[in-house]
Amino acid sequence: MKRIRLIKIILICMVCVICTAISNCEAATVRMQVVSGGKIWDNITVSESYAECQNLNSSTSTLGTTSLRAHLTTDADWSAMAIFTVSQYGGQTSNAPSQTTGNASGIYNLATIVQAAGILEGASTTSSDLSGLFDGSNAKPYIRRWGTNRANTNFVGFIDTWGWYNANVLWGTNASNYPVSIKNGLFGVILGDPRSGYASGGRLSGVTFRPVIWN
Repeated sequence: MKRIRLIKIILICMVCVICTAISNCEAATVRMQVVSGGKIWDNITVSESYAECQNLNSSTSTLGTTSLRAHLTTDADWSAMAIFTVSQYGGQTSNAPSQTTGNASGIYNLATIVQAAGILEGASTTSSDLSGLFDGSNAKPYIRRWGTNRANTNFVGFIDTWGWYNANVLWGTNASNYPVSIKNGLFGVILGDPRSGYASGGRLSGVTFRPVIWN
């Protein structure tokens, strides 16, 4: 039932696309466009990514309404999206970033590395890259804090698509340097693993984010 519910959420919310420059999105609509040439919005911290998604909930945002709710993609959101892309409504045949249906109606995934709203327990609440994710010591809404023992997570958002199209899950326990959950392509996951600097939560070329919008 959880998987069905998540897929329904994705069907509703995937009007969203990576917004590579908020000023280039159409005002007063729920349509979000990629800038000319397909240049993604990267070199952004996970804290800034979270804030940009939350800012879409303002009536003066590019969405122009408060009847829709936006948040930084969670691990469960992404897992549902990955499942959706290989369903009868998708057509994905690899882990590579692309349009999931090969046409404008599909879900866009324009970058290999995408930040998600998941962090390891023990992550610094005062780090400049992560501080915007916390109210004091408490994580803000939609931020999921994962234990360092993978078995304790029930594998939500991590194991569902492990192995699909040669994607793997890199799981570590390094909350000090690599605390952020990162989506590697459509099906892969990196969290707390020292073999990848992408999960630092900091600004890196090619690391971007995407909002999920629902009502």
